[in-house]
Amino acid sequence: MWKFHQKLKINTFQFGKHNLAGFTLLEGMVALLILSCILLLANTVIKSTVAIEVGAGKNSQVEWHLFLNQFEHISTEWQLKKVEPEKLTFREGNKLVELSFYKNLLRIRKNGGYEPVLTRVIKTRFSDNEGGVDFKIKLEDGKEYCATFYGWGRQ
Repeated sequence: MWKFHQKLKINTFQFGKHNLAGFTLLEGMVALLILSCILLLANTVIKSTVAIEVGAGKNSQVEWHLFLNQFEHISTEWQLKKVEPEKLTFREGNKLVELSFYKNLLRIRKNGGYEPVLTRVIKTRFSDNEGGVDFKIKLEDGKEYCATFYGWGRQ
């Protein structure tokens, strides 16, 4: 029967009459340097991610104007059917479309699904105006925005 022996090669150094196995001081320092660089990089990434999220959430005015622009563009072919304080109902061809306040967002519902168009909404108020519809929206940052949309044909 043949026996094979493998010897594990480990860095050793001589201390008196004993061989001691383990990392050398230089290897330990390099490992600590690499670990500290990784932790420093992870810390920087986390801090910058949080700063970006906070900064993006602060500018509700940009989000409001994007909503106005998008809503004006997509609603050009709609016919206004009904105005309620938290919901507008439109007709697009033979289908109904709703712009409604739900939880913390304004959403457009049609064809059994919905599309969020404005987020972080606290309060919504739609009211009928001469020839148009007034929008009054309050967002989570406390700012209130108003707009009036004209041009939807009545049904």
